[in-house]
Amino acid sequence: MATENPFPLNIVTKQDTWEKLQILQHIDPMFKYDAEEYNKIKQALDYLYENIVGAVPSTTPGYELKYFGAGAVSITVGPETSMAEMLTHMNSIGFTVTAGRLIKLAIIVLRKINGNNAWVEYYYNFKRNNTAGNYGTAAGNPVVSDDLIISHDRLIKTFQGNEVSHFFNVGDISSSSIEDYVNIVPDNTYVLLDNATVYYFECIKNGENQTYKYVGYLPVTFGQATALVTDFDLIAGAAIPPAPIPTPTEQQIIGDIYNNVAATGTLTLDLSLYAMFNIGMTGNTTIVETNAPTTLKTFIRQYRVTGLHTFTRPGSWVALPNSEAYDGTKINLYTNLYFNIGGTLQVLFFNQYTT
Repeated sequence: MATENPFPLNIVTKQDTWEKLQILQHIDPMFKYDAEEYNKIKQALDYLYENIVGAVPSTTPGYELKYFGAGAVSITVGPETSMAEMLTHMNSIGFTVTAGRLIKLAIIVLRKINGNNAWVEYYYNFKRNNTAGNYGTAAGNPVVSDDLIISHDRLIKTFQGNEVSHFFNVGDISSSSIEDYVNIVPDNTYVLLDNATVYYFECIKNGENQTYKYVGYLPVTFGQATALVTDFDLIAGAAIPPAPIPTPTEQQIIGDIYNNVAATGTLTLDLSLYAMFNIGMTGNTTIVETNAPTTLKTFIRQYRVTGLHTFTRPGSWVALPNSEAYDGTKINLYTNLYFNIGGTLQVLFFNQYTT
């Protein structure tokens, strides 16, 4: 139950009588207070009520989403959008922080997922939310990486291969539809060739950054041709639902092999980098493993080991029943199951000879 607001107090100032003071003078000050002390407490409470703004809790400020669209993808040089490229795009557009509003920044970047190119939208909380003002290059107050606190992300789309993309920065189209806007531009403003290029239109509509993919016929020149509503797909904006993350098939999962045919001494092997380890010994060899599974994680790795020398396994390896002992005259194929339950790593292996 909420506590009732007692302000204003409307308590009269107190006075001490002569009789009361005579009684209290024999009581330790730690266990009493007089009218002067009481009145000072009342005065302090009245002052807080009359002068301190925010003494009564304010409502929780709401979030204001600022969408930057896919412009950062258009300036991406490497296989993935860098933080510097993302900040360049954010600062080129800029935004305003107002009192009582918490800014959340949304921007689409290029990423690799399961070997395929993907557009991923990142959502950031802005660290300087408590500092109202304008931010960006034009405002002389650029956003830096330390200003961004990752909130969450969502997949926009994936595409196989290296898509050749071209971006048109349309600018602010107010409340117009994208097709209506390109239909009134001067001749030859947007020239789209039939050369396997995928064309995107970046714009600001109703204050929100949006990205459209052109899906109409090619070649076409806007300002001369007429665009239809069916020629554009909205692929980036507040109304776009997240796309499902593709699940690779077993045939698509291909692991790398560590290959060392002149192994000797101590070998430190990173389990996170390879699915199989091919070891040909030219001297006694001891295996040390790194990056084993963490708590409640598991995976399988294989070893192919040859050589007439001593092969020393990690002490964590435990042989399953009927597992063969190492034989330097044969090819030894170890299949290891790594799993970590409760913070304890366990490794079960089975060795069999192959030819």
